[in-house]
Amino acid sequence: MLSFGTNGIRGLFSELGPKEAVEVAQKAVSYLGKRIVVGGDFRRTTPILKRAVISGLTAGGAVVFDVGTVPTPVIEFMTKWLGADGGIAITASHNPPEWNGIKICDNNGIPLSREDGARLLASSPALSGGGKVLPLPFSPYLKALSLCSQRKVVLDCGHGAAVRLAKKLFPNAIILNSNASGTFPGRHSEPKEEHLAVLKETVVEEGADCGIAWDGDCDRVVWVDEKGGFVRGDYVFALCIKWAGAKTVATTVATSRVVEEVAERVFYTPIGVPYIAKAVWEKRLDMGGEEVGGIIWPKFSNSKDGFIPLKFLDRALEEMPLSQWLASLPRYQAVKLKLFVGEKADEVVARAKAFAEENGARITAVDGVRADWKDRWFIVRKSGTEKGAVRLFVEGKRGEEVGAFAEKLKKLLLPGFEPGSTE
Repeated sequence: MLSFGTNGIRGLFSELGPKEAVEVAQKAVSYLGKRIVVGGDFRRTTPILKRAVISGLTAGGAVVFDVGTVPTPVIEFMTKWLGADGGIAITASHNPPEWNGIKICDNNGIPLSREDGARLLASSPALSGGGKVLPLPFSPYLKALSLCSQRKVVLDCGHGAAVRLAKKLFPNAIILNSNASGTFPGRHSEPKEEHLAVLKETVVEEGADCGIAWDGDCDRVVWVDEKGGFVRGDYVFALCIKWAGAKTVATTVATSRVVEEVAERVFYTPIGVPYIAKAVWEKRLDMGGEEVGGIIWPKFSNSKDGFIPLKFLDRALEEMPLSQWLASLPRYQAVKLKLFVGEKADEVVARAKAFAEENGARITAVDGVRADWKDRWFIVRKSGTEKGAVRLFVEGKRGEEVGAFAEKLKKLLLPGFEPGSTE
């Protein structure tokens, strides 16, 4: 049975195939309206799923604006720019190549949450017929982004949708994994540090100003400084807050404390881009972002975008190198664990909350339990994708103490119980 996760629907082709795509599209017409922007990424199954989505939309009487093979942020931007009723991106984002996915946004370009998605899937399918398909150039996105830098950078497109924009934004760039391929032969589609060794080496060898890497559909972005140092997504976010002069921001409960150090006020949300985007929209905040990279900058778009941070980066590098900008931020050390605890997940989260209350923590309980003290914090939450798994994330300024605290928490949270496995 189909359901929305943290951002859209994901599944293997046996679970999310043409039949399911048609049904989702017909229900989207009922839920969103009859003017829908559609696009997709370079995955092998995207063309057939896209045809199925368009078939379902037109069978429901919709006018479909086909923006082609583009990054998801482009689809979301164009939805709002056009004044359409919604947008649909055929993408499984950063997932491995065997996965398929459908992301859906509303008329403001805000992705549908798990709850919004449940209401869409509960809608009756539209079957009026009479729809049509019109081409939609994405040049308005490029015009609004207005970035064409002569800077020497290394871009790792990861064989994903970034290949459509990379050379337009940085004509002099050295580009890695530049051939579009749904099998992601050069590296994993998720731009984690362990997947970016070649990018880090190339930046140093070529004397580039920095390196930039995206996931498959470009809503995530991470950087590498001129010394080959990895810059994870929440530090990208923190630097963008600083460079943009943003004062009020939204982020998930799993994001580094560094964000609190650069913003005047932080609103924490459950895990998932839709919740961040809604918070930014409803509270009229200056910016949104999260640990995995990409930002929401409402002056440009209401969705998370992996290209907008580059506008800020390009200007900032005129002042000093990226490594020096990073040195201006507080540095935190982190430990991340995934514990398979079976049926005890709720019990573990409850035990974490009790420990936090007993020890005077500032508690945020919008998604699991986040407990903050002056020098450290942790979050314990049930996994949204793996049944029976609990995620433990501990952060502080002193690495050895962070590791010791993480081990202490494991023993406190799991007394007399040996987890099935730990990652």
